[in-house]
Amino acid sequence: MRRAETGLRVVLSGGGSGGHLVPGLELARALLAEGHSALLLRPGRSVEQRVLEAYPGLAQHTVPLANGRLRLPLSMLRATQHARRALRDFEAQLVVALGGRGALPGALAARTMGLPLVVLEQNLVPGQANRLLARLAQRSFLAFDETREELPSRVRARAVVTGMPLRPEILRRRSPEDRARLVESLGLPEDAQRTLLIVGGSQGARALNTKLPLLLASIPAAQRRGWSFLHISGPGREEEARKAWETAGLAATVLGFSSQIGDLLSLSDLVLCRGGAMTLLELAAAGKPSVVVPYPWHRDDHQGRNAQWFAERGAARVLREEKLPSDEAAAMLAELLASEELLQTIGANAASLGRPDALREILCELGELVPETLLEPS
Repeated sequence: MRRAETGLRVVLSGGGSGGHLVPGLELARALLAEGHSALLLRPGRSVEQRVLEAYPGLAQHTVPLANGRLRLPLSMLRATQHARRALRDFEAQLVVALGGRGALPGALAARTMGLPLVVLEQNLVPGQANRLLARLAQRSFLAFDETREELPSRVRARAVVTGMPLRPEILRRRSPEDRARLVESLGLPEDAQRTLLIVGGSQGARALNTKLPLLLASIPAAQRRGWSFLHISGPGREEEARKAWETAGLAATVLGFSSQIGDLLSLSDLVLCRGGAMTLLELAAAGKPSVVVPYPWHRDDHQGRNAQWFAERGAARVLREEKLPSDEAAAMLAELLASEELLQTIGANAASLGRPDALREILCELGELVPETLLEPS
Protein backbone atom coordinates (compact mmCIF):
# COMPACT_ATOMS: atom_id res chain seq x y z
CA MET A 1 0.00 0.00 0.00
CA ARG A 2 1.48 3.37 -0.97
CA ARG A 3 0.36 6.91 -0.57
CA ALA A 4 -2.15 8.03 -3.15
CA GLU A 5 -2.87 11.66 -3.95
CA THR A 6 -4.42 12.09 -0.53
CA GLY A 7 -3.36 9.82 2.35
CA LEU A 8 -5.59 7.83 4.63
CA ARG A 9 -6.36 9.26 8.07
CA VAL A 10 -6.53 6.46 10.63
CA VAL A 11 -7.45 6.67 14.32
CA LEU A 12 -6.29 3.92 16.68
CA SER A 13 -8.48 3.60 19.76
CA GLY A 14 -7.38 1.86 22.94
CA GLY A 15 -4.58 1.34 25.43
CA GLY A 16 -4.29 0.46 29.07
CA SER A 17 -1.52 -2.11 28.57
CA GLY A 18 1.45 -2.75 26.34
CA GLY A 19 -0.29 -5.79 24.89
CA HIS A 20 -3.17 -3.70 23.58
CA LEU A 21 -1.00 -0.82 22.42
CA VAL A 22 1.93 -2.44 20.61
CA PRO A 23 0.13 -3.97 17.58
CA GLY A 24 -1.73 -0.72 17.00
CA LEU A 25 1.41 1.35 17.36
CA GLU A 26 3.24 -0.84 14.85
CA LEU A 27 0.33 -0.43 12.45
CA ALA A 28 0.54 3.34 12.97
CA ARG A 29 4.29 3.28 12.37
CA ALA A 30 3.75 1.53 9.03
CA LEU A 31 0.98 3.91 7.99
CA LEU A 32 3.10 6.95 8.77
CA ALA A 33 6.06 5.47 6.88
CA GLU A 34 3.86 5.16 3.79
CA GLY A 35 2.67 8.75 3.96
CA HIS A 36 -0.65 8.33 5.74
CA SER A 37 -1.76 10.00 8.98
CA ALA A 38 -2.46 8.34 12.34
CA LEU A 39 -3.86 9.47 15.67
CA LEU A 40 -3.95 7.45 18.91
CA LEU A 41 -6.94 7.87 21.23
CA ARG A 42 -5.96 6.41 24.61
CA PRO A 43 -7.43 6.34 28.13
CA GLY A 44 -4.28 7.87 29.63
CA ARG A 45 -2.85 5.27 32.01
CA SER A 46 0.77 5.76 33.06
CA VAL A 47 1.91 2.47 31.52
CA GLU A 48 0.88 3.80 28.11
CA GLN A 49 3.38 6.65 28.29
CA ARG A 50 6.27 4.28 28.91
CA VAL A 51 5.34 2.23 25.84
CA LEU A 52 4.84 5.37 23.74
CA GLU A 53 8.40 6.55 24.39
CA ALA A 54 9.46 4.17 21.61
CA TYR A 55 7.09 5.86 19.13
CA PRO A 56 8.05 9.54 19.00
CA GLY A 57 6.08 11.68 16.59
CA LEU A 58 2.79 9.80 16.79
CA ALA A 59 -0.11 12.19 17.38
CA GLN A 60 -2.16 11.23 20.41
CA HIS A 61 -5.20 12.39 22.31
CA THR A 62 -6.34 11.32 25.78
CA VAL A 63 -9.97 10.28 26.28
CA PRO A 64 -10.36 9.67 30.03
CA LEU A 65 -12.61 6.84 31.14
CA ALA A 66 -13.65 6.39 34.78
CA ASN A 67 -13.18 3.15 36.72
CA GLY A 68 -16.03 1.48 38.57
CA ARG A 69 -19.30 0.03 37.32
CA LEU A 70 -21.49 2.75 38.79
CA ARG A 71 -19.57 5.56 37.09
CA LEU A 72 -18.89 3.74 33.83
CA PRO A 73 -22.16 4.37 31.88
CA LEU A 74 -22.05 8.15 32.24
CA SER A 75 -18.27 8.19 31.78
CA MET A 76 -18.60 6.10 28.58
CA LEU A 77 -21.20 8.50 27.18
CA ARG A 78 -18.98 11.49 27.86
CA ALA A 79 -15.89 9.72 26.53
CA THR A 80 -17.71 8.77 23.31
CA GLN A 81 -18.78 12.37 22.79
CA HIS A 82 -15.20 13.43 23.45
CA ALA A 83 -13.97 10.87 20.92
CA ARG A 84 -16.48 12.11 18.30
CA ARG A 85 -15.00 15.60 18.56
CA ALA A 86 -11.49 14.20 18.20
CA LEU A 87 -12.47 12.16 15.12
CA ARG A 88 -14.10 15.21 13.50
CA ASP A 89 -11.12 17.45 14.23
CA PHE A 90 -8.74 14.85 12.80
CA GLU A 91 -11.01 14.23 9.79
CA ALA A 92 -10.76 10.50 10.45
CA GLN A 93 -11.59 8.02 7.68
CA LEU A 94 -11.07 4.72 9.51
CA VAL A 95 -10.90 3.62 13.17
CA VAL A 96 -8.94 0.65 14.50
CA ALA A 97 -10.03 -0.72 17.91
CA LEU A 98 -7.08 -2.14 19.86
CA GLY A 99 -9.05 -4.08 22.46
CA GLY A 100 -9.94 -3.48 26.09
CA ARG A 101 -12.40 -1.03 27.56
CA GLY A 102 -10.23 1.89 26.46
CA ALA A 103 -11.03 1.08 22.82
CA LEU A 104 -14.78 1.60 23.24
CA PRO A 105 -15.12 5.41 23.08
CA GLY A 106 -13.32 5.78 19.76
CA ALA A 107 -14.93 2.68 18.28
CA LEU A 108 -18.47 3.66 19.30
CA ALA A 109 -17.88 7.18 18.04
CA ALA A 110 -16.81 5.76 14.67
CA ARG A 111 -20.01 3.79 14.30
CA THR A 112 -22.22 6.76 15.22
CA MET A 113 -20.39 8.76 12.53
CA GLY A 114 -20.63 6.05 9.87
CA LEU A 115 -16.87 5.48 9.70
CA PRO A 116 -15.37 2.07 8.90
CA LEU A 117 -14.30 0.19 12.02
CA VAL A 118 -11.82 -2.69 12.35
CA VAL A 119 -10.77 -4.68 15.40
CA LEU A 120 -7.37 -6.11 16.37
CA GLU A 121 -7.75 -9.20 18.59
CA GLN A 122 -4.48 -10.77 19.70
CA ASN A 123 -5.80 -13.22 22.30
CA LEU A 124 -7.14 -16.67 21.53
CA VAL A 125 -10.23 -15.83 23.62
CA PRO A 126 -11.52 -12.36 22.67
CA GLY A 127 -12.20 -9.91 25.46
CA GLN A 128 -15.64 -8.51 26.24
CA ALA A 129 -14.99 -5.22 24.45
CA ASN A 130 -13.88 -6.91 21.24
CA ARG A 131 -16.78 -9.38 21.35
CA LEU A 132 -19.07 -6.36 21.28
CA LEU A 133 -17.10 -4.41 18.70
CA ALA A 134 -16.79 -7.41 16.35
CA ARG A 135 -20.56 -7.10 15.81
CA LEU A 136 -20.07 -3.51 14.62
CA ALA A 137 -16.82 -3.87 12.69
CA GLN A 138 -16.22 -4.38 8.98
CA ARG A 139 -13.19 -6.57 9.80
CA SER A 140 -11.74 -8.34 12.83
CA PHE A 141 -8.07 -9.23 12.49
CA LEU A 142 -7.15 -12.30 14.54
CA ALA A 143 -3.93 -13.95 15.68
CA PHE A 144 -5.39 -17.47 16.02
CA ASP A 145 -7.65 -19.56 13.78
CA GLU A 146 -9.55 -20.82 16.82
CA THR A 147 -10.59 -17.30 17.81
CA ARG A 148 -13.11 -17.17 14.97
CA GLU A 149 -15.19 -19.83 16.74
CA GLU A 150 -15.24 -17.68 19.88
CA LEU A 151 -16.97 -14.83 18.03
CA PRO A 152 -20.73 -14.54 17.43
CA SER A 153 -21.63 -16.77 14.48
CA ARG A 154 -23.01 -13.97 12.33
CA VAL A 155 -19.71 -12.01 12.34
CA ARG A 156 -17.27 -14.88 11.70
CA ALA A 157 -17.26 -14.25 7.96
CA ARG A 158 -15.80 -10.79 8.64
CA ALA A 159 -12.95 -12.20 10.77
CA VAL A 160 -9.56 -12.64 9.06
CA VAL A 161 -6.63 -14.56 10.57
CA THR A 162 -3.59 -12.42 9.85
CA GLY A 163 -1.43 -12.54 12.95
CA MET A 164 -0.52 -9.29 14.70
CA PRO A 165 1.88 -6.46 13.79
CA LEU A 166 5.13 -6.99 15.70
CA ARG A 167 7.97 -4.71 16.70
CA PRO A 168 10.63 -4.97 13.96
CA GLU A 169 13.46 -5.07 16.49
CA ILE A 170 12.20 -8.50 17.58
CA LEU A 171 13.38 -9.92 14.26
CA ARG A 172 16.61 -7.93 13.83
CA ARG A 173 19.75 -10.03 14.05
CA ARG A 174 22.49 -8.90 16.46
CA SER A 175 26.18 -9.39 15.79
CA PRO A 176 28.54 -10.88 18.41
CA GLU A 177 29.81 -7.32 18.95
CA ASP A 178 26.25 -6.13 19.63
CA ARG A 179 25.79 -8.94 22.12
CA ALA A 180 29.03 -8.09 23.91
CA ARG A 181 27.99 -4.44 24.22
CA LEU A 182 24.60 -5.46 25.62
CA VAL A 183 26.15 -7.81 28.18
CA GLU A 184 28.45 -5.01 29.34
CA SER A 185 25.72 -2.33 29.46
CA LEU A 186 23.39 -4.58 31.48
CA GLY A 187 26.09 -5.74 33.86
CA LEU A 188 25.56 -9.43 33.10
CA PRO A 189 28.38 -11.84 34.01
CA GLU A 190 30.78 -11.98 31.07
CA ASP A 191 31.50 -15.67 31.68
CA ALA A 192 27.81 -16.69 31.64
CA GLN A 193 27.07 -19.15 28.86
CA ARG A 194 23.30 -18.70 28.76
CA THR A 195 20.70 -16.21 30.00
CA LEU A 196 17.26 -16.68 31.52
CA LEU A 197 15.05 -13.64 30.92
CA ILE A 198 12.17 -13.13 33.36
CA VAL A 199 9.50 -10.64 32.36
CA GLY A 200 6.07 -10.09 33.87
CA GLY A 201 4.52 -7.87 31.21
CA SER A 202 4.47 -4.09 30.90
CA GLN A 203 3.33 -3.68 34.52
CA GLY A 204 5.30 -6.51 36.10
CA ALA A 205 4.01 -9.44 38.15
CA ARG A 206 4.42 -9.70 41.91
CA ALA A 207 4.27 -13.50 41.90
CA LEU A 208 7.14 -13.72 39.43
CA ASN A 209 9.14 -11.11 41.32
CA THR A 210 8.85 -12.79 44.70
CA LYS A 211 8.55 -16.53 43.97
CA LEU A 212 10.76 -17.25 40.98
CA PRO A 213 14.08 -16.48 42.72
CA LEU A 214 13.16 -19.00 45.43
CA LEU A 215 12.17 -21.55 42.80
CA LEU A 216 15.49 -21.17 40.99
CA ALA A 217 17.39 -21.41 44.27
CA SER A 218 15.75 -24.78 44.91
CA ILE A 219 17.38 -26.20 41.75
CA PRO A 220 20.79 -27.80 42.42
CA ALA A 221 23.67 -25.42 41.69
CA ALA A 222 25.18 -27.84 39.18
CA GLN A 223 22.08 -27.50 36.99
CA ARG A 224 22.16 -23.70 37.24
CA ARG A 225 25.85 -23.43 36.42
CA GLY A 226 26.61 -21.17 33.47
CA TRP A 227 23.26 -19.35 33.59
CA SER A 228 22.77 -15.65 34.25
CA PHE A 229 19.43 -14.15 35.28
CA LEU A 230 17.96 -10.98 33.78
CA HIS A 231 14.73 -9.88 35.48
CA ILE A 232 12.31 -7.16 34.28
CA SER A 233 10.30 -6.54 37.45
CA GLY A 234 7.84 -3.86 36.30
CA PRO A 235 8.12 -0.13 37.01
CA GLY A 236 8.47 0.65 40.70
CA ARG A 237 8.92 -3.01 41.62
CA GLU A 238 12.68 -3.26 41.34
CA GLU A 239 13.29 -3.36 45.10
CA GLU A 240 10.68 -6.09 45.56
CA ALA A 241 12.51 -8.27 43.04
CA ARG A 242 16.01 -7.45 44.31
CA LYS A 243 15.04 -8.44 47.86
CA ALA A 244 13.71 -11.77 46.60
CA TRP A 245 16.95 -12.52 44.77
CA GLU A 246 18.96 -11.54 47.84
CA THR A 247 16.81 -13.80 50.03
CA ALA A 248 17.30 -16.64 47.54
CA GLY A 249 21.06 -16.12 47.61
CA LEU A 250 21.32 -15.71 43.84
CA ALA A 251 22.77 -12.91 41.73
CA ALA A 252 20.53 -11.30 39.10
CA THR A 253 20.33 -8.14 37.03
CA VAL A 254 17.02 -6.41 37.79
CA LEU A 255 15.45 -3.68 35.64
CA GLY A 256 12.12 -2.01 36.24
CA PHE A 257 11.26 -1.55 32.57
CA SER A 258 12.95 -1.70 29.20
CA SER A 259 11.75 -0.47 25.83
CA GLN A 260 14.53 -2.51 24.19
CA ILE A 261 12.82 -5.88 24.40
CA GLY A 262 14.37 -6.95 21.10
CA ASP A 263 17.84 -6.55 22.57
CA LEU A 264 16.89 -8.47 25.71
CA LEU A 265 15.37 -11.31 23.70
CA SER A 266 18.50 -11.51 21.55
CA LEU A 267 20.50 -12.24 24.71
CA SER A 268 18.09 -14.79 26.14
CA ASP A 269 18.22 -18.55 25.79
CA LEU A 270 15.04 -19.15 27.78
CA VAL A 271 12.22 -16.74 28.71
CA LEU A 272 9.96 -17.04 31.74
CA CYS A 273 6.93 -14.82 31.30
CA ARG A 274 3.21 -14.17 31.67
CA GLY A 275 0.81 -15.38 28.98
CA GLY A 276 -0.14 -12.16 27.23
CA ALA A 277 -0.73 -12.87 23.56
CA MET A 278 1.69 -10.24 22.24
CA THR A 279 4.45 -11.58 24.47
CA LEU A 280 3.93 -15.10 23.12
CA LEU A 281 3.61 -13.96 19.50
CA GLU A 282 6.86 -12.01 19.77
CA LEU A 283 8.61 -15.00 21.35
CA ALA A 284 7.41 -17.14 18.44
CA ALA A 285 8.70 -14.60 15.93
CA ALA A 286 12.08 -14.58 17.71
CA GLY A 287 12.15 -18.39 17.98
CA LYS A 288 12.61 -18.31 21.76
CA PRO A 289 11.69 -21.17 24.11
CA SER A 290 9.57 -20.12 27.05
CA VAL A 291 8.01 -21.15 30.33
CA VAL A 292 4.69 -19.34 30.64
CA VAL A 293 3.09 -18.53 34.00
CA PRO A 294 -0.40 -17.29 33.05
CA TYR A 295 -2.07 -14.60 35.13
CA PRO A 296 -4.64 -16.67 37.07
CA TRP A 297 -7.34 -14.14 37.90
CA HIS A 298 -8.92 -13.31 34.54
CA ARG A 299 -12.52 -14.49 34.32
CA ASP A 300 -11.96 -16.22 30.97
CA ASP A 301 -8.39 -17.40 31.74
CA HIS A 302 -7.32 -15.92 28.41
CA GLN A 303 -3.62 -16.04 29.31
CA GLY A 304 -3.95 -19.69 30.21
CA ARG A 305 -5.67 -20.39 26.89
CA ASN A 306 -2.95 -18.51 24.99
CA ALA A 307 -0.21 -20.42 26.78
CA GLN A 308 -1.88 -23.80 26.30
CA TRP A 309 -2.19 -23.21 22.54
CA PHE A 310 1.58 -22.80 22.26
CA ALA A 311 2.29 -25.66 24.68
CA GLU A 312 0.14 -28.08 22.65
CA ARG A 313 2.39 -27.34 19.66
CA GLY A 314 5.60 -27.92 21.57
CA ALA A 315 6.43 -24.21 21.51
CA ALA A 316 6.30 -23.47 25.26
CA ARG A 317 5.92 -25.04 28.69
CA VAL A 318 3.12 -23.92 31.02
CA LEU A 319 3.64 -23.44 34.75
CA ARG A 320 0.60 -22.47 36.80
CA GLU A 321 1.16 -19.78 39.43
CA GLU A 322 -0.14 -21.96 42.26
CA LYS A 323 2.83 -24.28 41.61
CA LEU A 324 5.32 -21.54 42.54
CA PRO A 325 7.49 -22.73 44.17
CA SER A 326 7.10 -26.53 44.14
CA ASP A 327 9.10 -29.65 43.42
CA GLU A 328 7.14 -30.09 40.17
CA ALA A 329 8.03 -26.58 39.01
CA ALA A 330 11.68 -27.03 40.00
CA ALA A 331 11.88 -30.27 38.04
CA MET A 332 10.43 -28.60 34.92
CA LEU A 333 12.89 -25.71 35.07
CA ALA A 334 15.85 -27.94 35.92
CA GLU A 335 15.19 -30.08 32.84
CA LEU A 336 15.18 -26.99 30.62
CA LEU A 337 18.26 -25.41 32.18
CA ALA A 338 20.20 -28.64 31.72
CA SER A 339 19.32 -29.37 28.08
CA GLU A 340 20.41 -27.11 25.25
CA GLU A 341 18.92 -29.57 22.78
CA LEU A 342 15.49 -29.32 24.42
CA LEU A 343 15.64 -25.52 24.37
CA GLN A 344 16.53 -25.54 20.68
CA THR A 345 13.63 -27.87 19.89
CA ILE A 346 11.09 -25.72 21.72
CA GLY A 347 12.50 -22.57 20.10
CA ALA A 348 12.27 -24.10 16.63
CA ASN A 349 8.67 -25.14 17.27
CA ALA A 350 7.89 -21.59 18.36
CA ALA A 351 9.52 -20.11 15.26
CA SER A 352 7.38 -22.32 13.03
CA LEU A 353 4.25 -20.60 14.38
CA GLY A 354 5.32 -17.05 13.55
CA ARG A 355 3.44 -14.93 10.99
CA PRO A 356 6.02 -12.41 9.74
CA ASP A 357 3.69 -10.99 7.05
CA ALA A 358 0.90 -10.02 9.45
CA LEU A 359 1.41 -6.28 9.10
CA ARG A 360 1.39 -6.40 5.30
CA GLU A 361 -1.77 -8.53 5.27
CA ILE A 362 -3.57 -6.07 7.53
CA LEU A 363 -2.51 -3.08 5.42
CA CYS A 364 -3.87 -4.80 2.31
CA GLU A 365 -7.16 -5.53 4.06
CA LEU A 366 -7.48 -1.90 5.13
CA GLY A 367 -7.07 -0.92 1.50
CA GLU A 368 -10.33 -2.69 0.73
CA LEU A 369 -12.28 -0.64 3.27
CA VAL A 370 -11.64 2.84 1.87
CA PRO A 371 -12.23 4.47 -1.51
CA GLU A 372 -9.66 3.70 -4.21
CA THR A 373 -8.81 7.40 -4.43
CA LEU A 374 -7.41 7.23 -0.90
CA LEU A 375 -5.41 3.99 -0.92
CA GLU A 376 -3.70 2.34 -3.83
CA PRO A 377 -1.80 -0.96 -3.61
CA SER A 378 1.94 -0.67 -4.12
